[in-house]
Amino acid sequence: MKIKISIFISLLLSFIIFLSLSQIIFNYIFQNEPYFYYGSFPIENKNLIFSKTFPQQAKAVLVLEDDILKVYLPKDNEYFDLILKDIKSFLYDISIKLNKIVKPYFIEKKNLEFPDIYDYYIKILRSVFYSVIFFSGWMFSLFDKNNLKLFFLHYYKEISIRFLIFLSAIILYLIPIFFFFSNYNIFLSSLIYALSAIFIVSIFENIYLNLFVYIIFGIINLFFDNMIISNNIYFIILFLVFLINFIFNYISIFITREATEIERNER
Repeated sequence: MKIKISIFISLLLSFIIFLSLSQIIFNYIFQNEPYFYYGSFPIENKNLIFSKTFPQQAKAVLVLEDDILKVYLPKDNEYFDLILKDIKSFLYDISIKLNKIVKPYFIEKKNLEFPDIYDYYIKILRSVFYSVIFFSGWMFSLFDKNNLKLFFLHYYKEISIRFLIFLSAIILYLIPIFFFFSNYNIFLSSLIYALSAIFIVSIFENIYLNLFVYIIFGIINLFFDNMIISNNIYFIILFLVFLINFIFNYISIFITREATEIERNER
């Protein structure tokens, strides 16, 4: 157990350092991403690019209508605070140029896609989050047939302790997520996929098969995040996978017990 705790602490600290450094690097790169403006615009700036049609992909699209600067943003973006300084600067320059106060109006647009750099950043974050949850949960998992035996034998105290350790391992990874990000939904599916993978690998004892399951769920987490819309469906999937885990482990216990009894009778 001491070795597992040491590995877990190392993973947790590495995860926190990764979040800090990746955010610093992303912020630096993202500042150079241009803004698109659609229609007439009274000012020029090296970070402003004119678009004849409304862009399909941008970190923000600016449209000036009278004394209102409409700022279109991709839905569920995590970088509003990063662009706020630039928007204030644009508002100031436009107000000076037009000699009137121009106010912002922020709009989240569903069909406006994120810049590629932001999309890659989120994919990397979700992949790392999925991995640390999976391996930490796998180390402290209590969803195998041996723990199910203990449960059936009424070792409730032992099972409760193991469950609290498992739950604490998961929660400790969520704390830095809450600290670094305001939109937690981007990590919800990764959490569900990681827990589902833990339930599946707890059925088998073959390490290569378990790594294969980890890779399969990792690919799903990376490329199929948008295939499920409702968060409730994620929890339904998690429950179904847990049910599969319970059924297979129960059958495994039953088969093992029958085989033991047959062997005993043969003796």
